[in-house]
Amino acid sequence: MDSGSGAMTKERSSFRPRDRSVVVCRRQATLPATHRGVSGELNLKPESWLLRFRIMVIRQKKALPTKRALQQDLFEPKSHEFTYQVIVTNKTTGAVHTMEYHHGRGSQEGVFGETKSHCQLDHSSMRGWRSNQTYCLAAIMAHNLTRELQMQVQGPSSGTTSKRRNLWGFETLNTLRQRPVRREGRLIRPQGRLTLVTPGNATVQDEFAKYLNPSRN
Repeated sequence: MDSGSGAMTKERSSFRPRDRSVVVCRRQATLPATHRGVSGELNLKPESWLLRFRIMVIRQKKALPTKRALQQDLFEPKSHEFTYQVIVTNKTTGAVHTMEYHHGRGSQEGVFGETKSHCQLDHSSMRGWRSNQTYCLAAIMAHNLTRELQMQVQGPSSGTTSKRRNLWGFETLNTLRQRPVRREGRLIRPQGRLTLVTPGNATVQDEFAKYLNPSRN
């Protein structure tokens, strides 16, 4: 169960119901022509589940990619196959909206991948439990602060979609490190005031002004 989207895709399952007569597909519907498939719901509740969830079964007809060299034919030959997916969800919307909402979990997976790659959350650097907790919290706070900083200096770049994509066009931590952070400069103290001096490059100045003076954007 995905706590973010409230859905789970299961390709294969070792669950075998004792009474196969209870597995009945109900509320069958045909998907729009753009999705080329049918959907249905299973009247099924495993004994280990305390609550009953909505179980959707979706079958779609998709074209197989052509792996051989194309011939000079009038029509391109295409082969098709049926793909199946089962979504366990608590949403009450239609099949297409629920499926697109579940497929939008790629944005959340991207956040996990970014924190693993650029915040070093893919390993435990300490031997103690509390020290690892502190390390993980510090890494997550660093990631969240960079997201909050970008949200403060710019507005949303898109509206709410069925896949629940990010409203802001966030830059990765690696981009932020290479552009505004890892810049050559020198700290001086003219008249007792600490000042960071950077090269007189308009691109660098605009990058710093973007975050230090967001009102100018």
